[in-house]
Amino acid sequence: MAPNWTIFKLKPGKDVMWINVPEIMPTEAQAPGKDRMTMSGIEGAVSDPIKLGFVVSDIQIVANKKFLAENPAAKKFMEEFNLPLIDINEQNTRMNQGEKSERDIAKHVDEWIAKNKDKWNSWLEAARKAAK
Repeated sequence: MAPNWTIFKLKPGKDVMWINVPEIMPTEAQAPGKDRMTMSGIEGAVSDPIKLGFVVSDIQIVANKKFLAENPAAKKFMEEFNLPLIDINEQNTRMNQGEKSERDIAKHVDEWIAKNKDKWNSWLEAARKAAK
């Protein structure tokens, strides 16, 4: 699924299709996430909802509880932060195309912030207020 650089290379619904598994059969480890093995609203899926056969995961920020308690600004920033999947896919594509040095990645970050200045500034403002 995503994030994945192939999303920019192979367009869901045009170049590739998501197909159903015949039956949802979660392993013991997957059983708690069984409800996330069927999803709706997937672009390029042959049906809606689609039976994926694997548990769909979310990308989440993790942090030490003590650190968060001692750093309310960081905690608030992490709560506010939300990077759209399309932006992750775009950045992954750039890395796949060779832009993968630390310098390249820092450039990607700077460009993303410049394109999303209002959103970025709102996250920083919320973090600053939490620090007071």
